[in-house]
Amino acid sequence: MNERFLRELAARSLAALLGTVAVSYGLEMTSAAAPSFGKNIQLDNGRVVSAEEIQKGNLGNVYVNMETGVAVNRLEGPYLVIDKPEGKNYKVSLEDLYMERSLKISILGLEDRSFSREGLYTGSKNDSCLKKAGLVYDYEPDSSSYTAVYEAVLDRVYAYQVYEDEKAIYIELWEPSELYSRILVVDAGHGGNDIGTYSLDMKYYEKDINLNIVKYLKKLLDKERIKVYYTRLEDEKIYLNPRIDLANELKADLFVSVHCNSSDTAEARGCEVLYGTKNQKNLAFSSKDLAEICLNAMVKGSNLPNRGLVKGNDIYIIGKAKIPAALVETGFLTNEKDLEYLIEEKNQKEMAEYIYQGIMEAFSKQEENY
Repeated sequence: MNERFLRELAARSLAALLGTVAVSYGLEMTSAAAPSFGKNIQLDNGRVVSAEEIQKGNLGNVYVNMETGVAVNRLEGPYLVIDKPEGKNYKVSLEDLYMERSLKISILGLEDRSFSREGLYTGSKNDSCLKKAGLVYDYEPDSSSYTAVYEAVLDRVYAYQVYEDEKAIYIELWEPSELYSRILVVDAGHGGNDIGTYSLDMKYYEKDINLNIVKYLKKLLDKERIKVYYTRLEDEKIYLNPRIDLANELKADLFVSVHCNSSDTAEARGCEVLYGTKNQKNLAFSSKDLAEICLNAMVKGSNLPNRGLVKGNDIYIIGKAKIPAALVETGFLTNEKDLEYLIEEKNQKEMAEYIYQGIMEAFSKQEENY
């Protein structure tokens, strides 16, 4: 069986079964009950072997995926290693702090503080992926147990696969584009003390409407086989650089930033979508292509006026994008009719649905071009 297919399947299973959003914009993944080395294990070629065969060493190294139970005979580099001080099976939780280029690894249900800072290291001395590491312990009084929490600061954003053998836990680090066939970055504009635009009475802020729409959009995207990164999922300020730098570093297939509009005149209303032309020459599917699809989906569904496409090279996150990127303006908070539409929960859900439809169509069109 194709090894990459198995790994992608495992990654999808990991996200589908265990993915929940953490407050630090990461993906928190808690392993299912770790497979026991006293039971039969399926190898990546489909063969089922017993623990006795593994212990004899006839199969060489055997690393068991902690989510799927499927084993491989080698790990792709680079990877992190956490020594098991007592060779037991442990429950492991990962929190992907991708906006900070770091990974939080929690080992739960410990009887004592047996893990050490030195127990986390890279699989090869030549690997430069690990920039900094730390270890703290949390105590759970209800269960009288400890949780060892490692934080690994990495050199860039990775996708993860978690394996173990009798000696250690292994976190295999992958280029996200090598593990996932579709990568999307969704950006809720503004946040925190950056409120964006606002209604004339200052009652409604853009940052809140943007975030609401993105949260509804997430519920729809969670059902798809798409790896989605969110620049924020709470009310916190994120600077412009990290937003588009994330998308460029990931080599994301699409980047969609959700906003509301404003104008000096109260008559201005409707949807428009900004796109860029810089860094787009080698793209078979461009930012303008994405913008047009999103705009058509928004105005068709909402019946808001179509204000057309706007070239936005002077907008930082659009002008700096090296991947197809669109900044959608869902309506004007300075217009009474648009404001009435955008502050209604059902309409925010509908707008999320229209953006979702645009994204899915864009993926289909993009794949036709390659």
